[in-house]
Amino acid sequence: MRSRFGRVVILGPPLLALLAAGPILRTIPQVVAGRLPVPEPPAACVPSDAANTATTGDAVGTWWSRRPELTRSGVLTGWILTVGSPQARTVTMSLAPESIVTGPDGGRVVATTDDGERSTVRIIEGPGFCSRSIAVDGAVARRAILTPSSDGVIAHLLDRPTRSDLGIWNLPLDGTDRTPLLPPVPDALLRAAGIDRVWATDLRLSPEGRHLAIQSCAPDACVTRVLHLDDRSTTVIDGEHGALIGFIGDRLVTRAGCSGLPCAILAFDLATGRSETIEASAIGASVSRDGQLVVAIPDDDGSATAVAIDLQTRERRSLGLLEPGVVLDGTSGTAGIETPADAVGLIQAGGQPATLVIAPPATSDRKVQP
Repeated sequence: MRSRFGRVVILGPPLLALLAAGPILRTIPQVVAGRLPVPEPPAACVPSDAANTATTGDAVGTWWSRRPELTRSGVLTGWILTVGSPQARTVTMSLAPESIVTGPDGGRVVATTDDGERSTVRIIEGPGFCSRSIAVDGAVARRAILTPSSDGVIAHLLDRPTRSDLGIWNLPLDGTDRTPLLPPVPDALLRAAGIDRVWATDLRLSPEGRHLAIQSCAPDACVTRVLHLDDRSTTVIDGEHGALIGFIGDRLVTRAGCSGLPCAILAFDLATGRSETIEASAIGASVSRDGQLVVAIPDDDGSATAVAIDLQTRERRSLGLLEPGVVLDGTSGTAGIETPADAVGLIQAGGQPATLVIAPPATSDRKVQP
């Protein structure tokens, strides 16, 4: 089936240890009072690079962060996206106000933007620092992530005239026909969760690419479906829950249905949809690529301790104190970093992301900071 959403356009995060992302920074141009440097986007990828993939070693350390551009009255006019890699210089680019960034994954960052007339999904190669774009005609692309094979993106689309949900689609990079993966969330599921209108949709792949979580949320409730990509069956997560954190084997980890922090951390069995509470009170959580859960547990003095929890044995290991303002990047929408398999990301407002390696700490009171 040929889609009406347009064709591809080739535009061409002890031993306790912290690994800084360590990009080689470009020379910053002179800043004139009242003006900012003009964003420098990555170069266009040449067509012959389309099949190239970054190795895990090359991808580790690739990071991104974004900051808002505001008028004096506080109106959002756009975003400045910065992407860095240990193997290349740091580059920046302007994004439209309606933009969502995901990744890195395999050294690639995905920026989904809409300017009111057309949506564009831009794939920025971290180590290579080039980019390609998929133009989405006739629909609004709200969020996109890379496919397991990195040959395209999985995107949530809306009808442009009516903003009605069009479901989840596979948009290949090579310009072949687009295919639907999952229809819009059924109205019955939304009504059962008390959702009148979906405000945000999140997408999350399991590390091995077998499961895709699609979460549709209002400010105070969420409905999550898990599409099993091998047989296209679907599991609906039952019970109140909040933001996605990640997959650990055949379990999906989320926040509880909390209105603020701290919040409980839940794990849902994908075979049954039933949940169990892993941590009763946390102010952050993240999952490593090798399936380890790290939570930030608030202390009485206002600080927080990073704790690794084994979901199989329930063994808990303290990883030390988090510095004030440092958060785990499991649900961050402002920055991200590609970590080694046994690490999670750390985000600090206004700072470059870093990685926290999950290993027995040398001392229990060492502070964790990027």
